Amino acid sequence: MEQLKTKDLYKDTHFLFITDHGGVNKGHGGISMREMQIPWGIVGPKIKKQGLKDFYSSNKNTSLAIAKIFGIKKLPKSWTGQLPDGVFK
Repeated sequence: MEQLKTKDLYKDTHFLFITDHGGVNKGHGGISMREMQIPWGIVGPKIKKQGLKDFYSSNKNTSLAIAKIFGIKKLPKSWTGQLPDGVFK
């Protein structure tokens, strides 16, 4: 973080903290929402400061958040996710 600040890159950098999806009992990789949801957090210049709160999303939503950060407007038709409410400024 200090190197990013020293090189004047920190204020323009987005950080996305993402985890693996969960499982049920000893299984892993099923298709229920409990198994497909992943907790993640994001900070950066285009993101509202909301503090810590419980937020779960899925990998299909993560790709849309990254596309929005980079200003990508033409998305594959196969992308079926939704941007999380209230994350972006």
